Amino acid sequence: MPLDPTATEAPGEGEVDIGPPPSSISLERDLRDHIAYDPSIVELGLKLRRKEYPTDVGRIDVLCEDANGALVVIELKKDRSSDIVVGQTLRYMGWLQKMEKRDVRGIIVVGGRDDRLLYAVAPVPTIKLMYYQVHFEITEEPPVDNEHTEA
Repeated sequence: MPLDPTATEAPGEGEVDIGPPPSSISLERDLRDHIAYDPSIVELGLKLRRKEYPTDVGRIDVLCEDANGALVVIELKKDRSSDIVVGQTLRYMGWLQKMEKRDVRGIIVVGGRDDRLLYAVAPVPTIKLMYYQVHFEITEEPPVDNEHTEA
């Protein structure tokens, strides 16, 4: 019988209970840094304005500008999200529209499907919902580290 890493029952004979998988490896911070380094992974043409952008109404995870000059608020939620993030994103968008007098739109990036979030975003054409996936690879070879490679 295959192991279920999310199982809560005691393992059978010969099985090991490893418990649930780790919920985060500082995932939201790592995701934010990854997107800030290369915003085009979210959408072609995005350019970083600032990560962890402080406002009077909260801190925007990643603030970008698109090819048309519109500001783009990117809010990140590890795992599945709640629909509360829609209000948070709209609050940031409203503040930016008032302060910057520019077009603003939002992108919410989450790790899994959440029907409440889908319903909350559906009537808001200026907010796009996107999903991330994490991939770990275990190899016998060390990763290439360009910073410490000798010539």
